[in-house]
Amino acid sequence: MNREDGKQGILYGIGVGSGDPEDITLKAMHTIQKCDVLMVPTEPKEDSMAYRIALASCPEIEEKEVVAVTFPMTRDGKKRDAAIADAYAKIREDLLDGKAVGFLTIGDVTIYSSFFYLRKFAERDGIQMELVNGIPSFIASAAALGLDLCLHQENLHIINGGIEVEEALKLSGTKVFLKSGKNLENLRKALASHPEWQVYSVKDCGFPTQAMYLGAENIPDGYMVVVIVKEREV
Repeated sequence: MNREDGKQGILYGIGVGSGDPEDITLKAMHTIQKCDVLMVPTEPKEDSMAYRIALASCPEIEEKEVVAVTFPMTRDGKKRDAAIADAYAKIREDLLDGKAVGFLTIGDVTIYSSFFYLRKFAERDGIQMELVNGIPSFIASAAALGLDLCLHQENLHIINGGIEVEEALKLSGTKVFLKSGKNLENLRKALASHPEWQVYSVKDCGFPTQAMYLGAENIPDGYMVVVIVKEREV
């Protein structure tokens, strides 16, 4: 949407990478630097992993206006949409006033990001939008482990670990489980019936607390856990 002087507001979805500030892209850095306002999906901003990654790479953002909001972890669409609507209301006037607003998200903005819930509200106002990719956690985890994710005609599956894991394990090729959370114990038990498979886990990928594990029985607890399952020897 344009102001009377022709200046158009823009909403950026910016992936800042999986944890290591050195993995943030130059495009992400440059986009963050030119934003007038930043939004992070955690309150307070200091508790936001995305903000901390960006701050380490772009210390000047301490001087920027940062809008910190909380998006509820719920499957209730009405509660989620109400929270997103409230969040959008906090940046709407900035966007309508022609400012550049950057939504910071850990990993990549196209993978399990709340940005796309926010986007639909901006679309109603005719706000211009742009996506800036970041390195997702499963890519960084594979690199940390020294693994390929797929070779030749092998398939790669990115799986929400909160679903029924037995069905997911029927898929052929490499399987990556994200966002398993409370379902990690079910994942351990399901994988225990496939001792011939190679199971790798990375917790807190890219952060100083990063740790790597081998074997289904050693999958750690925690929200920031990536599990990679290979059906062949590596």
